[in-house]
Amino acid sequence: MLAVLLAVADFEGDEDGEDDGRCGAELLRNTVGFLVTLCITLMLEVAMVAVGMRGSILNAQPRSAMPYIVYARLG
Repeated sequence: MLAVLLAVADFEGDEDGEDDGRCGAELLRNTVGFLVTLCITLMLEVAMVAVGMRGSILNAQPRSAMPYIVYARLG
């Protein structure tokens, strides 16, 4: 949905052509920031799933990296 908005919307000016571009630039910057944050969060979630599925109930050694991933996600 966000990609469709970026592809369709005109961020450069109003109908009368007197916009200085600050609003469009801020919206674009916030959208890029949101997408970067979303990608980082998605990668951390995938890493949590991959690490969480390692080992067994009695063998927790393969999951020793999980606290680091959780703290990275918290940050």
